[in-house]
Amino acid sequence: MALALLALVLAACSSQPSRPSASAATPSTSAPPASASPELRIGIRKPSTLDPALRANPSDLLIARQIFEPLVGFDPQTQALVPRLAASWDVADGGKRFVFRLRPDARFQNGAPVTAADVAFSLNRLARKDTSSSLAHLLQPVLGYDKVHGTGEATELSGVVVVDSHTLQVFIAEPWFEFPYVLTDPATAPIPAPQFQADPTGFMRHPVGSGPYGLAGGSELPGNLVLQRSKQYWGPEPAVPTVRFVFDRAPSTAVPDLAAGRLDVGEVAPDAMPSALARFGSRGFTPIAAGIYLGFNLTDPALSDVRLRQAVSLALDRQVIAGRVYGAILEPADSLVPSGLPGHRELSCDAMCTHDPARARALVKEAFGDATPTIAYDYPTGAPNDALAASLASELAVVGIKLQGRPHPPGDYLGLLNANTLQAFHLVWVADYPLADWFLSPLFGSGSADNHTGYRASTVETLIGQARSTADATQRLGLYRQVEQQVLGDMAASPIGFFRNHYAATGRVRGFYADALGGFEVARLSLSLT
Repeated sequence: MALALLALVLAACSSQPSRPSASAATPSTSAPPASASPELRIGIRKPSTLDPALRANPSDLLIARQIFEPLVGFDPQTQALVPRLAASWDVADGGKRFVFRLRPDARFQNGAPVTAADVAFSLNRLARKDTSSSLAHLLQPVLGYDKVHGTGEATELSGVVVVDSHTLQVFIAEPWFEFPYVLTDPATAPIPAPQFQADPTGFMRHPVGSGPYGLAGGSELPGNLVLQRSKQYWGPEPAVPTVRFVFDRAPSTAVPDLAAGRLDVGEVAPDAMPSALARFGSRGFTPIAAGIYLGFNLTDPALSDVRLRQAVSLALDRQVIAGRVYGAILEPADSLVPSGLPGHRELSCDAMCTHDPARARALVKEAFGDATPTIAYDYPTGAPNDALAASLASELAVVGIKLQGRPHPPGDYLGLLNANTLQAFHLVWVADYPLADWFLSPLFGSGSADNHTGYRASTVETLIGQARSTADATQRLGLYRQVEQQVLGDMAASPIGFFRNHYAATGRVRGFYADALGGFEVARLSLSLT
């Protein structure tokens, strides 16, 4: 599925510092120090689009979050839902109907009022088959999704209903009290329908949203983008008046650029994180809702014995993998749900994620006697994946398991993964919203297209349904923990590690904090000019 592709992109970007190009060097040498200006300068990889529905990389997401405002948001530290474009919402019909009330003073950056019809138009556009958005799956729970995105026989979601100019109802097929988290993604944010319909291509060259920042005159891709705070924004005026995104930054140049005042915020290369931490602090090195796992195809007879899967997990030295293969961008995993998310529980994996070669050897001996089991491991080739494959093969050999690495071109890997015919496989999973559900329901639910392990457990299906239909947050998290415990007990996948953000921000940036989805909102920041 599309999220697997995004995950692969994230893993590659996080672990392969690129060389500075000529275009990357120019801003570093010619731009005046940022400390002399109220302008916030952010160094990012070159974005691919300004269309929030077609975003494909972290840079696209970061820019979209400043320009487009969704109905709801989440607190970057607690992950709790907060009002955004919707001043309030109600949950009805046992978690199957949601009523959103838009702020009456909400305006697009061109001054046009934001209406419920604009929100509905944008949701329908996201879901439509001809939009070809990799993020359409966000709206899969909504009634009518199959006809809009699947067969294409409809162009509007039957579950999205405009009540009046400032009221929107969304109906979903199955109870899910946390569904509003889906609508925190800027891909679901409204755009002015009349302007887009008049000239879709021209509109997306210089799009208009309802967020706190809009594109400055003349800003478009390709080229550096400048944002200015919107005079039409309903909320408090952002403290930072101007934001400049400096493209084609190489992470290896971020620390000197930050130190020289040429950037205020930048993505740091993994090997530069220790020096960046010492100089700029840990505000940008927070946990991200993204993990790397070793998946097992449970429908393959070679992996049918749970003792073999357990032995593999016990053989993995996660500390070594995190340190030698990924550096400071990965922390060893002890659960399926990443740290930093509600529902994460330390040591959920317990002894099965502890490096214990002796026990692993004993399990192999118990299951196979003197024979040496062989496991095929499929992965997308390239750094750091090749290094990970080598590390896995070495660690498994110690306990009597032969790992046969099968590298594939990255462009082919997603199709192979979706075919569900791989044996053991490389899986990186990145959250679209900060919920434990995202790391359990899609990966291990029996009806999910992203369940590449073939895992089936009736008790897990029941627990997921109970969790989604439970209004009480504490009870809900307890049910998700039961799901996690059973999946880990059955060893459908072995968690390896969780990624960290690797931004750095200079001292003049106040209020900086990178959130669980790997980004931040400029409207929360302020600048010290002294």
